Amino acid sequence: VKEAFDQALDLIKLTITDVTFSNYTKTANHFLKFLGKHNQFKDIKLVTRKIVITYLNGVLKKTSARTRNNYRSDLSSLFTIMERKLLLIDYNFIKNIEKEKVAIKRNRTLTNKQLIQITDFLKVNDPVLLLVIRIVSYNFMRPVEVCRIRIKDINLEEKLVYYQAKNKPLKTKRIPSLLLQHLEKMNLDSYEKNDYLITPSGIPGEWPGSDTQRRAVITKRFTRLKAQMAQEGIQLEKGDNIYSFRHSYITNLFRHLRTKQNLT
Repeated sequence: VKEAFDQALDLIKLTITDVTFSNYTKTANHFLKFLGKHNQFKDIKLVTRKIVITYLNGVLKKTSARTRNNYRSDLSSLFTIMERKLLLIDYNFIKNIEKEKVAIKRNRTLTNKQLIQITDFLKVNDPVLLLVIRIVSYNFMRPVEVCRIRIKDINLEEKLVYYQAKNKPLKTKRIPSLLLQHLEKMNLDSYEKNDYLITPSGIPGEWPGSDTQRRAVITKRFTRLKAQMAQEGIQLEKGDNIYSFRHSYITNLFRHLRTKQNLT
């Protein structure tokens, strides 16, 4: 079992991001710990549907339905490699184990007053975080994807941005004019092609670390500034995050197209 997981991880690493590989490794180690050291040296074909379901039920009791589903998905991906690429098992039965229903968490839409207050606050206190929020909101990207953008990934002439998405190695999106005007002011041609667009200093440049570490820096900055905003009378709820802006921007855009431009 241990050898089968090691081989599957070595092979799948060639086709996924470092973040995803880290998740797969964590899940594999967690499952192996559940089996125990003695069982790790048995034949992989002895791992049955009942054993995996028992494991997943334990994860569900200790965490949540969403986490349980994530562990199920990771294990299924590794078992698919064992089946199709390594020929170690005859069939990946995990893909037929049902997912648990997860309560959908919806991000609250901020009011126009809050958007104006926060935008004005960030213009003074953290312009780089404001840029992240604008890219997430206008280009419908995840914060981790924004942190991956390098200068060479931005084509201002054709209004395009190239980036590595969660489900694709390379994705292309058109940059809307609302965002383009902010990027044009940054004089991106004066920086190295491999410089990251987003860095802690606020100026494009090198930023060592993994995707997860870079995203964590941005998330912590927003959390820290939320406390500072509260001191200045800008009230946000506990669950408000960068995605809250995305939902708010989309809602405002829809209202603008319907009311100002009378579009269907």
